[in-house]
Amino acid sequence: MRTSALQTPQPASNTPPPPEPPPVGHRRLRLALGWGAVALLAGHASYQGGLAFDLMTAVMWAVSVVTDAAGVPFHLDWFGMSHRLAAVALGAGIAVATLRYQRRSRGACPRCGRHGHAARRDLTWLIRPASIVAAVPAIGYLALKLHWGFGGTLGLRDPAVFAGVKPWSPGMGDTAVMALIGVLVTFAMAYQRPRLPRWLLLAPALIGCLLLLPVGGISTGYLLLVWLSGDHSAFHGDLAAWVVIAVYPSFLIWGVGLAVVTVGFYFQTRRSCRRCGRG
Repeated sequence: MRTSALQTPQPASNTPPPPEPPPVGHRRLRLALGWGAVALLAGHASYQGGLAFDLMTAVMWAVSVVTDAAGVPFHLDWFGMSHRLAAVALGAGIAVATLRYQRRSRGACPRCGRHGHAARRDLTWLIRPASIVAAVPAIGYLALKLHWGFGGTLGLRDPAVFAGVKPWSPGMGDTAVMALIGVLVTFAMAYQRPRLPRWLLLAPALIGCLLLLPVGGISTGYLLLVWLSGDHSAFHGDLAAWVVIAVYPSFLIWGVGLAVVTVGFYFQTRRSCRRCGRG
C-alpha cells in the first residue's frame, strides 16, 4: 500500500532543544583561570578608585566646562582612563566567555543559564527592601550636597571651605542630580512603574554600581584601616568626622542595595531565551 504524499502536519513541540554536550577538560582549572583574569582586570580598573573616579571626574570636568567654572581643578587623566576602560572591556569579554563555558559545562543554556523547566521566581520580596536600602543614603547625600550648594555649613569644620560655591558648581548640583536619578531608577526597577524599556533602567543602574561599589568599598576599607592604626588625621580635615564616617560607607551601602535591585530586576524581567526557548 502506497503512503499518501500528503502527511498530517505534526504540532510544533514547545520542548526546548537539549543543551549542548558539556565540554570535556579541566573544568575547574579553566574556570579558575577565567575568573582569576576577570578579577585581576577588575582590580586594575578599580585600583585607588580607578575608573569610578575617572567617571566622576569626567562629569565634573564637563560641568566645569559648561558653566565656565574657572580655577576648578578637575583634570582628566586621559591615558589612565583609556587603559582602565580597555581593562574593563577585556574583562567583560573574558567574563562572558567564562560564564558561557560554566553554564555549558553544567548542561545549561550558555546564553541564558536556564536548564530544565523551573518556574520564574518572584523576587519582589528581595528587590523592594533593597530599594529602600539604596534610597536612604542616596537621599541623604542629595540633601547634603544641595545644602552645601545653597551656602549651608552643616558638617563643615571650616565654613569657608565651600565659599563661593553655587548649586551649579561642579561637584554640587551635578552629583545631586545624579543621586536623584539613581533614586528614581531604583524605585522604577523595584516597582516596575512606570513601564520603561529595560535598557533605559539597566544602563544607568550599571553605571551607578560601577561608581558606587569601588569608591564605597575602597573608601570604607581605607577609613577602617586608618581607624585601626590609631591615626585619626583623616577625621580632622575640613569636614566634620561624622560626615566622613557617614558619607563614604554610605556609598558602599547604596551600591550594594542598587546592585541587588539591578540583578533582581534583570532576572525578574528577562524574556524567553532566543536560543533555548525557555522563559
